[in-house]
Amino acid sequence: MKIDLSKINDIDLTELGKKHVRGPLRNGKHKWGYRENAFFGPAGEEHYKLLAYFSTLFDDSIILDIGTFSGYSALALSYNKSNKVFTYDPFKHMYENSLVDIPANIEFKNDYILNSSEGRSLLLESNFIFLDADHHGKFENDVHQFLLNNRYEGIMICDDIYFEASTGMNMIDWWESIETDKNKKWWNDEKINLKKYDLTEYGHGTLFMGKPCGTGMLDYSGKCEIIKNDRMKEITDDNVVNVLKNDGVGDVDWETMRKYENISTINLEDLRKDLGMGSWAVRIAYNDTFGGVVIQQHPGEGNRKHYHPDADENWVIMEGEWEWWIDGLGTQKVKKNDIVVVPKKTWHQITCVGDGPGVRYAVTKPDVKHTYKDDNE
Repeated sequence: MKIDLSKINDIDLTELGKKHVRGPLRNGKHKWGYRENAFFGPAGEEHYKLLAYFSTLFDDSIILDIGTFSGYSALALSYNKSNKVFTYDPFKHMYENSLVDIPANIEFKNDYILNSSEGRSLLLESNFIFLDADHHGKFENDVHQFLLNNRYEGIMICDDIYFEASTGMNMIDWWESIETDKNKKWWNDEKINLKKYDLTEYGHGTLFMGKPCGTGMLDYSGKCEIIKNDRMKEITDDNVVNVLKNDGVGDVDWETMRKYENISTINLEDLRKDLGMGSWAVRIAYNDTFGGVVIQQHPGEGNRKHYHPDADENWVIMEGEWEWWIDGLGTQKVKKNDIVVVPKKTWHQITCVGDGPGVRYAVTKPDVKHTYKDDNE
């Protein structure tokens, strides 16, 4: 099986989340779920896009989710509707408060999976397992050994593999103890088919106790081919003039950019008298805390899809109409006097629409990093 990790960022969880995750996306009709924004987190921060992508590798198959908790992992695994997702947990935990209108291809099981004959059978029938349960290492090892003893040949993704004893949990010791042909004991002459991979950069990289939570994959068949091709590579640029030029803003250079910098009062009409009605950008504020840039563009113009790895960004719409695509929220139209906020590490893209030029005032940290997919590698 070929696993092309470059396709993870092609996964769009917007509609799935809007339909099933409680919170403000459902117009306040339901109370908030557990960290509802986490479900839409980018790959490398949260692991839900990774799980949704893996669901597309199988059709008409059984997928197991061990450790239901909020139900978000089961929801992500249900992305491919042809599959059946069984999610096991001895406790109901939070999913009843986090999800609504449960997808038809998810079935909840309030049971210890290894203590259930049905659960043990499903483990061996499944092609794909997601394990995110006890986090102390013992239960995880029990599941792992059960699969080994029964010659399982599917895939298991394990979450929070970097949790260690200082947190009261000890996943890292278990993860590092798993033997493959590369790290088996020197006296072991038997070939081990099992392969393990660290997928944290595509999965759960959120920091916990100062370290990423971590996501790992176990390939029990040893036959999977992991592809990390160019489409997943990224480039970063913190030079605002370069960024704007590459976005297609015509009249932009450092002299123009700084012409109105940190002037106490400025008016849009005065800017237009000086710079005209074409596409241009000027930096209005620049200090150690934040930078603010006024950008004018015409319908069809905008910027490239990107995110900021280390800062939120917000905009005030000063003129015209714009379409804002925000990962996890989809596309929304905004107009004069609207304010838009996008958290750090969230992919977004802006396009001017309507009948005339649009003007937006962008505010974020000074010299903020813009990160793009590198399509030229």
